[in-house]
Amino acid sequence: MLLRLWKVVENKKPITLLLPDLEKKVNPTYLTEEESFCKLLSSNKPCLVYFMVDWSVYETISRFVVFTSILELENRPDIHIIDCSDQSQDYLENWLKAQDPKLKWLYAQGHGELLLIKNGALSELIKFPFRLKRDEMTAVLKKWLDTQHNEIL
Repeated sequence: MLLRLWKVVENKKPITLLLPDLEKKVNPTYLTEEESFCKLLSSNKPCLVYFMVDWSVYETISRFVVFTSILELENRPDIHIIDCSDQSQDYLENWLKAQDPKLKWLYAQGHGELLLIKNGALSELIKFPFRLKRDEMTAVLKKWLDTQHNEIL
């Protein structure tokens, strides 16, 4: 079933062909170095951070679910992406380990995890977003937004 979802989603188009247009609409900010991640953490503004890995089918489906869900929201949150494809983000591994030792290798698992960060700390986490239906992901994101009183925007 997973492979079928990856190959054909809407209008019988492969997800890989749909993602570029979705990304343009969502307009994520790429955090390409430790300094930009630290700056984001120090802002104390709630934010969404997504771990991308370009070699994973699971991550591709997760990104599709997250992006399409964001587009369904009336007030779209900003989303920041960290490309973890080469698994060399030691700073990220250290930050995750400080949040919870069980999360040490989270960024390297290749599932496209989504984090809500508040006051520089992990507030919420969605592991394996590809397992959620779009309406379920939209409901989770809406709940996060409502909980944050729109601070995330």
